[in-house]
Amino acid sequence: MFGWFTKKKQEVLVSAFNEPIALKDMVVAVLSDVGMVRANNEDATIILVPDDEAVLQNRGYLLILADGMGGHNSGEVASRMAVEVFGREYYNSNQNIIKSLKQALEKANTAIYEASLTDATLRGMGTTITGIVIKNIELYLTQVGDSRAYLFNSSMSTQLSKDQTLVQYKIDKGEIKLEEADTHPERNVLTNALGTKPFIDGEIKQLQFDWNDDVSLLLCSDGLYEYVKEKEMAELLKAEANIEQVAMEMVENAKNRGGHDNITVIIASRKASINKRPPRDTEPG
Repeated sequence: MFGWFTKKKQEVLVSAFNEPIALKDMVVAVLSDVGMVRANNEDATIILVPDDEAVLQNRGYLLILADGMGGHNSGEVASRMAVEVFGREYYNSNQNIIKSLKQALEKANTAIYEASLTDATLRGMGTTITGIVIKNIELYLTQVGDSRAYLFNSSMSTQLSKDQTLVQYKIDKGEIKLEEADTHPERNVLTNALGTKPFIDGEIKQLQFDWNDDVSLLLCSDGLYEYVKEKEMAELLKAEANIEQVAMEMVENAKNRGGHDNITVIIASRKASINKRPPRDTEPG
């Protein structure tokens, strides 16, 4: 799902899935694929852009990615609820950025958890959530689970998020080495997920990086980063300015290497092009 937030109507407007967008100060590409094994796509994304300039200055843009889990189709339900409730509650909050993100996370967690209790077909559902706020030059992160956020510039790359997984816990405790993580049999076991318990303790923080012309942000589900590593992501972004093409190549690489899970990527950049598309200044039809 790919959309814009309209403050006046208090709702999310959804455009065609996987359609890139050019804004006045950045471009964003979103691509999601079911992969080579799964029958349905439990990943969800949304890009929220206030149409009120004052709201944009105070609240910024919001990029969200969620990777659902659960039996039947409940993973799809959880991830969709996560991005929609989180986005709505963030923009409806009157508190500062950090407190607003915390409130939005709690509201999304409660909505998913209560839905799982009232509908037997949704019992046990949950989802990851990774969100980035871009407010002027400031960047803020929300993280639950093991979807990831990365930052790339001309001289370095860094993983902004920290996986909330059993393997990461063991790395932190010194029980296993970092190089063992990619092949560890418990690498997909989460220690935290949205909607699986009545209260949530996610990671929320302001990042120590400025949003400038040398920066690209990338959010992705584990279906991408298990096959396309950070070094390769950086190389692709340096070699190709068209981030729509970069997103396509990353997803295809993941599929060609196995594609055992859904594969989703969001790329936002101040410097990239998307085939000289004009800025989007009207609501999607």
